[in-house]
Parts: sequence; C-alpha cells; structure tokens
Amino acid sequence: MNTTFSWIIVSVYVLVGTLTLIKAKRYPSGSSNYSFWIILTGGLIGLAIARQFQLHDQLSNFGRHLSLHNGLYQIREYLQLITLLALLFTSITIIIHWGRNYESDSSPKKLFVFLGIGVLLAIWILRTVSYHYTDQIIHFDLGVISISSIFELTGLLVIAYDILKPVRTS
Repeated sequence: MNTTFSWIIVSVYVLVGTLTLIKAKRYPSGSSNYSFWIILTGGLIGLAIARQFQLHDQLSNFGRHLSLHNGLYQIREYLQLITLLALLFTSITIIIHWGRNYESDSSPKKLFVFLGIGVLLAIWILRTVSYHYTDQIIHFDLGVISISSIFELTGLLVIAYDILKPVRTS
C-alpha cells in the first residue's frame, strides 16, 4: 500500500482518538461513560501506533517462526483458527460488557459506536491471526487502498459519526 495513504489512515486514527477524548471530557470522571471513552481513546491511539509500525504483520511472523521452530507448523491452521476464535470471543465479550454499561446520548441503542468498534476489532483480529483464507480477501489491493483499509476507515468513520451526530432532544 502507498506509504502516504498509510499515514493518512494513521492520522484518521489519531483524529478519531482525539474526538473520543473530547467526548470523554463531557462525562464526570469515574463514570462508566467516561471510562468507556478513555479506554476507547487509548485503544485507538494504540492501534494508530500498531498500524504505522505494522505490528500485526510482525506478530504474525513471530507466530509463524515460533510454530516452525517448535514443530507445530503442520498444525498451524488449527492454531490460527483457535486463536481467531479466542480473540473473537474476547472481543464480543468486551463489546457486550460495554454495551450494557455505556449510555449513548446520540445513537439509538448505541449502534454506531459499537458497530465501528466491531469492524475495527474484526479487521485487526483477521490481520493479526493471518489466516490464509482471509488474507487473500483482506489484502486484496484496489490500487491506492486495500479491502482491509476500507474496513478500517469505515469503522473509524462510524465511531466519529457517533461522536459528531447531533443529540436528539424529545
């Protein structure tokens, strides 16, 4: 992928991370809403750093190297599938927990922020686990941008939409 475009995606992460920090400041410190937005801010900034340094690729290569040297390379597809399912289960558990404890003032039933988080978690999990079948799809290059980058930007924009959407008053 184009290096300039990669920096643009990292900038979008930082921008949306800044918006989540601003959103957190609207709530009293210590409230569940404040905690939610602060954790999301940290997560987005962490993903920006991971994105720029391609840490998901390095983690995949480390797992490949480790399995090769420990005689597990023949069963790597099963290990990848187990890791993928474990990460998805953990992510879904986190989303359910926060979904029950977070009250959105702008989106009905908290749909937008959790949809954005879900899309981001899914694409990062698929990249990190590097399951061969999904790699062919998510790394498909459309010229300037890949399919995974489209999903990534979509998740970020949906989170930003939740933050910037006007509050409905009854």
